[in-house]
Amino acid sequence: MGLMFAYDEDIKLANDNREQVAVHTATIIWQGQERDVRVFATGRRPLFGTALLDSKELVIQFADNGLVTIDDF
Repeated sequence: MGLMFAYDEDIKLANDNREQVAVHTATIIWQGQERDVRVFATGRRPLFGTALLDSKELVIQFADNGLVTIDDF
Protein backbone atom coordinates (compact mmCIF):
# COMPACT_ATOMS: atom_id res chain seq x y z
CA MET A 1 0.00 0.00 0.00
CA GLY A 2 3.01 2.28 0.23
CA LEU A 3 2.19 3.64 3.71
CA MET A 4 4.73 5.55 5.78
CA PHE A 5 6.39 3.44 8.51
CA ALA A 6 6.07 5.07 11.95
CA TYR A 7 7.39 2.62 14.60
CA ASP A 8 7.22 -0.96 15.92
CA GLU A 9 4.75 -1.76 18.72
CA ASP A 10 4.11 -4.77 20.95
CA ILE A 11 0.40 -5.68 20.66
CA LYS A 12 -1.94 -8.32 22.04
CA LEU A 13 -3.78 -10.26 19.34
CA ALA A 14 -7.36 -11.59 19.55
CA ASN A 15 -5.99 -15.06 20.38
CA ASP A 16 -4.16 -13.59 23.44
CA ASN A 17 -0.72 -13.94 21.81
CA ARG A 18 1.61 -10.96 21.91
CA GLU A 19 3.45 -9.89 18.80
CA GLN A 20 5.59 -6.98 17.68
CA VAL A 21 4.18 -5.36 14.55
CA ALA A 22 5.10 -2.46 12.32
CA VAL A 23 2.83 0.56 12.67
CA HIS A 24 2.27 2.81 9.65
CA THR A 25 0.36 6.05 9.26
CA ALA A 26 -2.38 6.78 6.75
CA THR A 27 -4.98 9.43 6.07
CA ILE A 28 -8.48 8.14 5.33
CA ILE A 29 -11.80 9.73 4.45
CA TRP A 30 -14.25 8.76 7.20
CA GLN A 31 -17.80 10.11 7.05
CA GLY A 32 -16.69 12.81 4.64
CA GLN A 33 -13.75 14.04 6.73
CA GLU A 34 -10.02 13.30 6.60
CA ARG A 35 -8.67 11.40 9.62
CA ASP A 36 -5.12 10.37 10.44
CA VAL A 37 -5.02 6.74 11.57
CA ARG A 38 -2.46 4.13 12.63
CA VAL A 39 -2.25 0.98 10.51
CA PHE A 40 -0.91 -2.17 12.18
CA ALA A 41 0.83 -4.56 9.78
CA THR A 42 -0.32 -7.93 11.17
CA GLY A 43 -0.34 -10.04 8.01
CA ARG A 44 -1.54 -10.15 4.44
CA ARG A 45 -5.26 -9.59 5.14
CA PRO A 46 -6.44 -6.07 6.04
CA LEU A 47 -8.55 -5.57 9.16
CA PHE A 48 -10.95 -2.74 9.80
CA GLY A 49 -10.14 -0.79 12.97
CA THR A 50 -12.91 -1.10 15.53
CA ALA A 51 -12.05 2.25 17.14
CA LEU A 52 -13.62 3.91 14.08
CA LEU A 53 -16.89 2.11 14.85
CA ASP A 54 -17.49 3.72 18.27
CA SER A 55 -21.18 4.76 18.44
CA LYS A 56 -21.88 3.06 15.10
CA GLU A 57 -23.96 0.11 13.95
CA LEU A 58 -22.16 -2.26 11.55
CA VAL A 59 -24.16 -4.70 9.40
CA ILE A 60 -22.29 -7.12 7.12
CA GLN A 61 -23.63 -9.64 4.63
CA PHE A 62 -20.88 -12.29 4.63
CA ALA A 63 -21.11 -13.31 0.96
CA ASP A 64 -19.38 -12.38 -2.27
CA ASN A 65 -20.41 -8.80 -3.09
CA GLY A 66 -22.34 -8.67 0.20
CA LEU A 67 -23.60 -5.33 1.46
CA VAL A 68 -21.80 -3.53 4.32
CA THR A 69 -23.54 -0.66 6.09
CA ILE A 70 -22.28 1.60 8.88
CA ASP A 71 -24.77 3.91 10.57
CA ASP A 72 -24.97 6.10 13.65
CA PHE A 73 -27.12 4.76 16.46
